[in-house]
Amino acid sequence: MFINFWTAFGVLGSLASIIGLLIVLIAQKNWTSRLIHIGYFLFIIGMISFFIQYQNKVSESLNELHRIKRIEQQAKLLIEDADFSTIGNMQGYMLAGLAFLEKNKKFFPETHERAKKLCEIANCTDTGYMEGLNSLDQYNRRMQQGSRAINKLIEGVSSLGVEE
Repeated sequence: MFINFWTAFGVLGSLASIIGLLIVLIAQKNWTSRLIHIGYFLFIIGMISFFIQYQNKVSESLNELHRIKRIEQQAKLLIEDADFSTIGNMQGYMLAGLAFLEKNKKFFPETHERAKKLCEIANCTDTGYMEGLNSLDQYNRRMQQGSRAINKLIEGVSSLGVEE
């Protein structure tokens, strides 16, 4: 964990304050004065604990926000590189979209599940060569529909941060 200057300054200042408080407690003969200093000591410890927890929560939230922004940028790049000119490109796009959503399923579990179902329906892991005259044509249509649907799912992920 990286400690910045102000965190180190705060910790060292708090330690100096605690050491000074302990010296005063030892030197005090009056119990009332000692209790006041102990209360002050506990108050300082409580405030330090609160601020450290608050700083950690803010840091975690910012890290989460940065990660979501990176995911949005990756989704935009995936959309920009979309090529639906051949069955292979459509199949590759579906698999790339599925891999992208698999990697980020912590943030988009429902979207990942929808993409998996789309891939299953379109048989995106199949070669497309089945028996019958229309099988390749049907496979082509399934790939077109599936790859466009995955494209729209990823478009949705890429526009999460856009407010209208």
